[in-house]
Amino acid sequence: MMKYIANFSVNESGDNTFGSFSVILSAEDPGEAIENLKKKIIEESKTGQYGMFKGIDEIYFDSLIEMEKIPREPVIINFKSGSVDGMGWGEVRLDLADAPEDFNSYGWTDDENDEGPESGTVEPFIKFSEIKKNNK
Repeated sequence: MMKYIANFSVNESGDNTFGSFSVILSAEDPGEAIENLKKKIIEESKTGQYGMFKGIDEIYFDSLIEMEKIPREPVIINFKSGSVDGMGWGEVRLDLADAPEDFNSYGWTDDENDEGPESGTVEPFIKFSEIKKNNK
């Protein structure tokens, strides 16, 4: 069983409002981890006692950090530095700044024909308005 830390960004209702969160879990492989993450987030949006996802429409998958075990020595992950200007949010991110070799990092694409970060389109991992529309 592998250990995972998933990192997400969110767009909240309103202009220039955003946030982030992380989830930890164990799974057999990244595919199972992704499936369980999506289920958990959707379930939390419907039944969560804290209302964390109220007012949020889009959740973006930033990274999935995989490791066999939690390391004894500290490891810096998910470093972000950014700014907002007239063009939007600009960011520098290092998922695994100083991680051991047995750590892996995975990104998200919902398109099998994705051409990488230069393709210009970032699709949401979860879009609550589409889920609500499909459940009607």
